[in-house]
Amino acid sequence: MLYALEHPADVTAMPNQKLDGKPHPAIGLKVSQYQFTVLFDRKTRIAGDSTFDTVVSDWKSVGGVQIAHTKSGRLNGIEVARRDEWT
Repeated sequence: MLYALEHPADVTAMPNQKLDGKPHPAIGLKVSQYQFTVLFDRKTRIAGDSTFDTVVSDWKSVGGVQIAHTKSGRLNGIEVARRDEWT
């Protein structure tokens, strides 16, 4: 949410979004080429919890050093971004 405060031009208003059958206030947030939808708890006004993990794999030797050739981003355990063969 600090990014949203520092980059207000990347924040857009959105209609309520349903989660577990209940409507929640939401915003759209653009970070680089990625578009996120952020939901807020109506009572606490706090953004919902999410976990973002970066997972590197496909290790190969390059110049005698092991380097990952696949990088993926997972949001709440679901792959949302992937890049193969980067060095």
